[in-house]
Amino acid sequence: MLVLRYLVQHIDTAMKSRDARLQSLPCMSVEFIITIVTLYLLFVLKWGPKFMEKRKPFNIERILLFYNVFQVLCNFSIVFYVTYEIFALKSYKLDFFCEELDFTDSFVGTRSAQMSYCYYLIKLMDLFDTIFFVLRKRTRQISFLHVYHHVAILLASFVGVSWFPGGHPWLFGMLNCFVHVIMYGYYFGSVYSPKLKVNLTIKRSITQMQIIQFMLSIVHLSMPFFVSDCGYPKSVLIIGISQNAIMMMLFSDFYYKTYMKAPKLKSS
Repeated sequence: MLVLRYLVQHIDTAMKSRDARLQSLPCMSVEFIITIVTLYLLFVLKWGPKFMEKRKPFNIERILLFYNVFQVLCNFSIVFYVTYEIFALKSYKLDFFCEELDFTDSFVGTRSAQMSYCYYLIKLMDLFDTIFFVLRKRTRQISFLHVYHHVAILLASFVGVSWFPGGHPWLFGMLNCFVHVIMYGYYFGSVYSPKLKVNLTIKRSITQMQIIQFMLSIVHLSMPFFVSDCGYPKSVLIIGISQNAIMMMLFSDFYYKTYMKAPKLKSS
């Protein structure tokens, strides 16, 4: 009972400490994110494959074209807007060594929170990747890496926008959106061109970009530890560094098995 009471008290305290600026917006309740993640896992791991077991793959090329273009535009919009604000309008003065949280209603604080929310919505849309794999019976692509990556980054973005919108992880968001512009652009082109779809050079390069993204994020998230008066929570940074390290190892393992080990086996 004491343990349960302790957990309830801490959960209640955590709920009350959420940033109030965005909580009234759609998709921001804890109940929503728990429901979405649960339904996603049930569909892609159980319900979906069972539903498609005796059915032919759905032809959803038009939906894929629209989806990929929409994702390119959404990710590019964030990269362009933040870059334009930083270098052209100079509205932001982001610190690469320590970007503290801004919970005020100032321009920077408000825009940082809004960009965090937009990023979170994009991560929600990313879940359709796996749903489309199921409907097209591409079960081989529904790997542990794929599912873990989508769930982990969605939960991280939800926690970020709920309790720590903006702040030091801004570079990860920018790098992630940039990589997804390239990735969804490739997906769009591969729908039209079968040759592009099997182009190992492009696919290898995209995976390399993802690995580099995680490496740069680990370095950037580590910087506040060398700044004595940085106000960004160190515990959040440790979790972020750990998750990026896990992602980097998983993607590196995928890269080795797919682009280094497999060709050698084929040639032997």
